[in-house]
Amino acid sequence: AQVEALALQVSALQSRAATHERPSIDPAALPQLGAIAISPSSGLDPTPAGDTPVLQLLVTALDSRARPIQLAGTLDVQVYVPRADEAPLLVGSVHLDHDALAEAWRGGPMGVRWLAQVTLPKGTTADGLLVHVQHADARSGRTFNDALTFPSRGN
Repeated sequence: AQVEALALQVSALQSRAATHERPSIDPAALPQLGAIAISPSSGLDPTPAGDTPVLQLLVTALDSRARPIQLAGTLDVQVYVPRADEAPLLVGSVHLDHDALAEAWRGGPMGVRWLAQVTLPKGTTADGLLVHVQHADARSGRTFNDALTFPSRGN
């Protein structure tokens, strides 16, 4: 398994080098990111270490034909708690650089997603949390955003 993993890494490096040697590649021939979205299956970790809540945020990425596509670049997440008659309060954030974003990839029966975990203050519930995600796409240089408000159980 280790040999196979190393062979994949070598192949990826060779592909990267070959790409730099071919500056005439037509960008239209390469799939491009069309949108990101926060998965509704995101939520608090049901078994966090200790009593500190951790928001497990799952992000999906689609190309222009609504097909899954690899994210490359950075991902920033901000989590806010709404307050009556005041601006929402930032209670947690995380920045995933290129390498961390590559490690955040998850695949399975529910599809392909990227996992960002945000530690929240003790006692925080998902009830009404406001979440904003921003992805800086390394391929196009564009910025993609999505936001989600977790439902309030009292409503």
